[in-house]
Amino acid sequence: MFGIQQVDIRRLDIGTLVLIQSILTERSVTAAARSMGISQPAASNALARLRKAFGDPLIVRSQSGMTLTARGAELNDQLAEIVPRIVELTKPTVFDPEKATDMLSLAASDHASLLLIPTVTAQVRDTAPGVRLAVSLVQSGGAGIAALEKAGVDLRLGWLQSLPDSWYTRRLIDDEIGVICRRGARVDSYSSVKDFFLDATHVALSTDRPYYQTLADQMLAKQGLQRKVGVWTTNFTAIPLIVAQSDMVAFFPMSIARMYERFADIQVIKSPFDVGEYNLSMAWHPRIHTDPAYRWLRSKIVEASAMLERQLPHMGAV
Repeated sequence: MFGIQQVDIRRLDIGTLVLIQSILTERSVTAAARSMGISQPAASNALARLRKAFGDPLIVRSQSGMTLTARGAELNDQLAEIVPRIVELTKPTVFDPEKATDMLSLAASDHASLLLIPTVTAQVRDTAPGVRLAVSLVQSGGAGIAALEKAGVDLRLGWLQSLPDSWYTRRLIDDEIGVICRRGARVDSYSSVKDFFLDATHVALSTDRPYYQTLADQMLAKQGLQRKVGVWTTNFTAIPLIVAQSDMVAFFPMSIARMYERFADIQVIKSPFDVGEYNLSMAWHPRIHTDPAYRWLRSKIVEASAMLERQLPHMGAV
């Protein structure tokens, strides 16, 4: 058996193997060079290197033309199996949405789930009916991020503040934090919306660190202000419903607040204080950066975001 130790494998690059298979099959250095798009001297040099590497002429002249040596015939048979696989390896992976049946995983915050996921799902169903989505919840805190890492969820949507430097990010939708209160609340009985806000009791979103100072509270503190929190909840989607049935108010993304306003007994007020930026972004791990399926999914998310941002109502006052 011809052992690998008998060959200097540094001479056996993929291009040379493909070329020698063409030479042995065509029985012609000139024809092989033409089919490979290289010069005849370059093909001859490659054959010389292979002859030296294998310690055999591989192909020689005879009365009937070029013929293979026994080693050349053996090598030709082996390459006939190997080269097509090598060529297949070098072909780029193609994602065909109409035929694809991939399961694509992503994680989304409550905000992103309510605002983006329905539209993204519709986009996917319209263009790739066989593709399935597995959507997890992005939870704040190290435990939530670690769980997603362990599960291999490499695409995330939300207000993403804590990501490794190696991740790619793209901003999707600029939102604004407003204030929600029960419809009919006597805001006009106060001299200003600021007075109403400061007098009211608030519902606040809690995470894995209950009662901590939120970023909104931090922004207020910089302005020498503090709100009164009566209820802390980890359930983002319940906040407008709590507000609708109480005299409490809450900070809430304007885009989602407008959605709730259609069916919940709430009204939306532009925040009387600066509480910083609030936007939806997309982030993904480098390992899926060039993956065709995830590149396609990211393009659908970008399209859905652009469409939604055009539809978002202007951030209005009372």
